Amino acid sequence: MHELLNRPSGTAKYLSPKIQNELLIETLGNELEAQLVDNIKNAPFYSIITDTTQDISKIDQLSQTFRYAEIIEDANGRPTEIRVMEIFLGYFKCKLYLPCSRFLPYQ
Repeated sequence: MHELLNRPSGTAKYLSPKIQNELLIETLGNELEAQLVDNIKNAPFYSIITDTTQDISKIDQLSQTFRYAEIIEDANGRPTEIRVMEIFLGYFKCKLYLPCSRFLPYQ
């Protein structure tokens, strides 16, 4: 950031409020999603809840919600509490519908 701010005048710095907000929101969103996915991967058990719906333009979308257990331990490493967490990771466009496999999201 320091190098970016100290560039000579007339060079592109990409620091307009709109660009700053877009970069900040995208960066924070990606970091949050990565942390949530890590929580799910480290959970002793989890479930995936999916549902489909059509948007206003009649495109099928798959929603993905994950429910997982978070085990809270005391200072000695003994489990003291189990928290059930539920997070919504987003809507994804469906690219294919097969009766046996349900909706498959775009990657």
